[in-house]
Formats: sequence, C-alpha cells, structure tokens
Amino acid sequence: VEEKEHIDLSRLVSSNPCTECHSTMGGYNYASFTLPALVENGGKLCQNLIRQAEVLTDHSRDTFWIPEDAINKTNANNDGNEDDEWCDLEIFAKQIYQQHIQSYSLQRTRSNNEEQKDTKGDINNASKSSATAAAVASSSGGAEWWVQVKPAGQTHAPVDLHYDKDEVLAETFGLGSFPTLSTVTYLTGEEDNSPTVVFPHTYHDEEDHGIGSMLLSCARRAKHIVFDGRLLHGAPAHPSLRKRSNSTNVQNNVESNNG
Repeated sequence: VEEKEHIDLSRLVSSNPCTECHSTMGGYNYASFTLPALVENGGKLCQNLIRQAEVLTDHSRDTFWIPEDAINKTNANNDGNEDDEWCDLEIFAKQIYQQHIQSYSLQRTRSNNEEQKDTKGDINNASKSSATAAAVASSSGGAEWWVQVKPAGQTHAPVDLHYDKDEVLAETFGLGSFPTLSTVTYLTGEEDNSPTVVFPHTYHDEEDHGIGSMLLSCARRAKHIVFDGRLLHGAPAHPSLRKRSNSTNVQNNVESNNG
C-alpha cells in the first residue's frame, strides 16, 4: 500500500507566496501565484494529485462540496489523523480554501451591520486589500472543487465559457448564486494547451455589454490563479489562443455568504 503524502499548507502557499501578478481587469481584481510544494521533491506531490485526478475522472465528472464546518472540524484536530479520511485532492481543496479565507479577510469577524455595508459597497475597488471580495464567511460557506483532465493530440477538448454558480438554484428558481472566489491550479503545463480565459462580464450584465479586455492564463505546472467568482470564464479550443499536450488542473471555488 502506497504511503499517503499529505499536503503541508505552510509549504503549499506560505505567508510569503511566490506572487507573479496581482492586478485588475475591467474593475475586477485577480492574482496569479506559484505553489512551490507542487514542484519540490521532483514533483512527487503533484504526480499524486494528477494520478488521483485521472482515476476520479474515469468514475465521475461531478463537482464536490466541502462545507466550512468540515474544514474547521479538521483544523481543530491537532493530531492530524482526521486527514486520513480525505484524499489528497480534498486536502488540496481545503487548504486552498483556508489560505484564501485568510488572505482576503473573509473570516466571520464583523457585525451584521458591517456585513450589510460591505455587501452593498463596491467590492472591486482596487484600493481594498481583498483581491476579489469583501464578503464574510458564514456557516453556509465552503469549497466546491472538481478536476479537468484534457487529452493530448490534435483534439483539444474545450472548457466552454460559463459562470460558476449553484446550478440547481438557477434551474429551479432562475436565481444566480455565485462563489466569492474562483481559482484554477495547473498540475501540468505542456505545449499547445488551451489557456484559461476570464472576461470582466458577470451573469447579470446585459448580453450586449461590451467586453474591452480579458485575462489569458497559459497552463504551467504549479501555477495558481484566483479571480472574482462571478466572472465569465472557460478554456476555448481556438488555435489562436494556444501557447502552451495533456492538461490537468484543479478548479476550486471559495464560497462565503452564498453557499
């Protein structure tokens, strides 16, 4: 039986992360990082995640939800044994969630009045320390995660443009509930992959609303991007976009007040 190697949060995204880019696009903030733990020790940890992603996609294409209560319960167990109940992909998703909750000040620390003020305010003001949101984490928050494994060769399977949202709520009631943050982590980065494209356009914008810019993120092993969870994004297969054959990534949504 192969010994399980857990992800060390302090090594995954340290207090002084390798920041590649932290900027704005069309009034929305985004950031790009390198996660050193995915390339250390010959990339053994990254290979574990890739192997689990390939097995998972052979059995399911669903998304998976980890509620905040389960994440906090794991944190309270100091002996670390409870992590034995989770696969490495789940641990990875939990730790990405924890890091962004801390980095973007989404903890439950403010009063209801402050929460209401933040909700009505301009959360995309670049002067704010939070990169993409100023919501406060609630008991309904958590991390939704899934994996994408794309084959090598001339058939470039796209990830269609979409909004991350609660699909059941949208289909049943026609309502849009969106994550606070959306992230993509690249586990591979070979040539000719379709890049991630993010547009400064939300579900509630008019269809004829002009789009004057876009974020283009080419795949590279250990690269991690985070952006406002309301934005339109995907990985179109148009050859003009490809710069960077197998592509494996983990997508992770951080939800605070709209779980």
